[in-house]
Amino acid sequence: MPPDHQANGLSRSALGTASGLVAARRPLADGLLALLAAAALAAVGSAFGPWGALLFLSWPPLVVLTYRQGWRLGAALAILLSLGLSLIWPGLLAVPLIIWLAGPVWCGWRLRQRTALGQLMAESVVGQIGLLVVLGVVMVLVTSGVGGFAASAAVVLRDYGNFAQSTAQAARSAALAGGSTAAQAAAQGQLYLQELHTFLPIVPAVAATVVLINTGLGLLWSQAVLRWLHEDPKPLPAFATWSSPPWLALAYLVGLGLFFLWPQNTAGSLIGANLLTVSQAVLLVHGGALLYFAAAKLGLGRGFRVVGLALLLLIPVAAEVLAVLGVVDSALDMRRLRTQKT
Repeated sequence: MPPDHQANGLSRSALGTASGLVAARRPLADGLLALLAAAALAAVGSAFGPWGALLFLSWPPLVVLTYRQGWRLGAALAILLSLGLSLIWPGLLAVPLIIWLAGPVWCGWRLRQRTALGQLMAESVVGQIGLLVVLGVVMVLVTSGVGGFAASAAVVLRDYGNFAQSTAQAARSAALAGGSTAAQAAAQGQLYLQELHTFLPIVPAVAATVVLINTGLGLLWSQAVLRWLHEDPKPLPAFATWSSPPWLALAYLVGLGLFFLWPQNTAGSLIGANLLTVSQAVLLVHGGALLYFAAAKLGLGRGFRVVGLALLLLIPVAAEVLAVLGVVDSALDMRRLRTQKT
């Protein structure tokens, strides 16, 4: 056989072997591929620090492995990754990492059962946040007892204050290096400090929103990988039919009332700010889906709808407007989605 024919034959053989490994459902092959994928994604994410590595690796390898091989192998990989990351970055504790990585394992297992994606996201987000809160409470009780909560809160506030001061100092240094005067640099640093102090009361809501967004993006990415592997996960509903549960609109309205009617920096206003932050993040997607549906009814092309919605999100008040549209649609069901389900 001529050399070029032999080379072509070897190339086709290598491609066939690689394709067979990707499509294989053998536990060893799937486990090794998932581990290699997780390591590669962690290396990419490490450019953003330890949390970047965790964010990058946490979903597709674990969801795909659990979906194809079951929760035991998925959980084993989650524990292995948690221990490895905690050794590389000692500041990342293994137990919280395992709770964080339990999300994709749970989602991969529930995808096998054809669970609706809205329910799946709710289960994963509530479960992760609930377990992390329980873990924090248990750690305080074990280390400091019932009276240790105030001391733990003081430590957290102190650490956050130190972080805010260091961030403000970095902003001042960057401004000076960029040619700003001392007064301008000081003003820039003070602005960062004020923003971080304003941000502190809604840290719980921001953390919950980050978990929610990470879960949604992780599921989208994982489903794309599963389809590439010729699997058949439960399909995503069309974006024009996305909606939020009606009780979320009520939470948004309650948050508005608490935030604007209660005196600032009181418990009521802080609860309202957190309710607003979380509910608005979901309701703006609901409002965007409503506009997307209306644009389709008007005969606008898909590309135009996608680009138009992306440009709309660049407007500063768009999030609030879309959230209000989500609240209105929750009450009026303008797309008749609940009627169709009934």
